[in-house]
Amino acid sequence: MAVAACTLGMYHHELHMNKTERRVAAESGYQWVTRTLDHRTQYYRMFRMRKECFDKLHSVLQSSYGLKSTCKMTSIEALGMFLWMCASQQSDR
Repeated sequence: MAVAACTLGMYHHELHMNKTERRVAAESGYQWVTRTLDHRTQYYRMFRMRKECFDKLHSVLQSSYGLKSTCKMTSIEALGMFLWMCASQQSDR
């Protein structure tokens, strides 16, 4: 019985989980956020706030709430991705 369950699990994984090659991003998340913040109309459309508000929010989150960069993501990138997901109803997939 255990062998059949294991075989079925492997079949399901191979059939449904490995459909496409892994996508390689053209730019990093930090590069996308900074490029978006540098574009006059894009930053409001993506983050739903002016650049000055973004900078102020980032400053307040760093000084008052301990927002920090990690070895894998800067605090600017984390804030930008969070706002992008909330403002434009993106999924987290």
